[in-house]
Amino acid sequence: MDERFFEGDRDVLSVYVCAVCLDVSSSPVVFPCNSKHVFCSSCITPLSSCPIDREQRYGRSLQPLDGSSLRIYNGLKIKCTDDCGSWSGRLSDLAAHLERCRAVQCTQCNSPVSRLEMKSHLQHRCPLRQVTCTHCQGSFRANQLADHHRDICPTIPLACPVSSSCAKMVRASIAAHVDLECPHTPISCPWHTVGCSFQTARMHMGQHLALSGHLELATTFAEQQQHTIESLRAHNAALQSHLKHLQQKSSVDDASSSSASSSKHQIFIKVRDRNMAYATRLDDTVHDIKSAIMEKCDLNGYVLFLYYAGKPLQDHLPFLCYNVPTGATLST
Repeated sequence: MDERFFEGDRDVLSVYVCAVCLDVSSSPVVFPCNSKHVFCSSCITPLSSCPIDREQRYGRSLQPLDGSSLRIYNGLKIKCTDDCGSWSGRLSDLAAHLERCRAVQCTQCNSPVSRLEMKSHLQHRCPLRQVTCTHCQGSFRANQLADHHRDICPTIPLACPVSSSCAKMVRASIAAHVDLECPHTPISCPWHTVGCSFQTARMHMGQHLALSGHLELATTFAEQQQHTIESLRAHNAALQSHLKHLQQKSSVDDASSSSASSSKHQIFIKVRDRNMAYATRLDDTVHDIKSAIMEKCDLNGYVLFLYYAGKPLQDHLPFLCYNVPTGATLST
């Protein structure tokens, strides 16, 4: 162990300094020499002679500290070897302290924190611990609180964005203050709708309104509006006239369309009646031909080939499907 961590009488401490590693002995043992020099167990075990007086071991074994020397060794004053800065005590208590002191991982932010400081870290320093906003009483992570105060918190007191001379107010009321109350907010003259373009701080607008001239602006504005109304009336009358003309034209077109539809209907009736007449005549002709054919049948029920327009009559009249004897001749 590094000698710089030890406190107290340096002469007493020097008895336990290992001559091999030059640090205070860890797991100290006594070399079997006449001077009973003390060394670290790991440093002296490989050696066969004392590094200080060169006396040989000659098979003799290393010895532990006797009771008195061990009590002095365990009572040496030492600080935390992990430099926690919060502990010093007996050498015999160092191992137990280091078990509590050495860094472990925070369960929230995963940062390495000593065991001794973990409770304080979780309560006061961990960036992911839950904290309460003192203004709105909302719950946030510690690393989000600054952004909450800067951008969101509705009840945090803030200065007026127009003038620092106004008293502080909560964020939620700032918009209404600027729009309706703040004496320093630039506003337009209430007569801006009739042409006054003057702007000044709210506190000075009363002086401007006390001046004359707004009634003249209002009169001029009214005259302009009257002229605009008359122009719109004239334009509306022209539109009404045009609409009436379009309606009349539409009526004429509808009448023409109705007449055309009537003519088409009459033509359809004529064509239908003519087709029906042709169908009736065709039926009568087929009936007459069929009767004539039946009169030409022989006693065996066969019909002879009849020709019409150079082709067998069966090509013209599909209903004639009787068997005809081979070699039958035309009968007249």
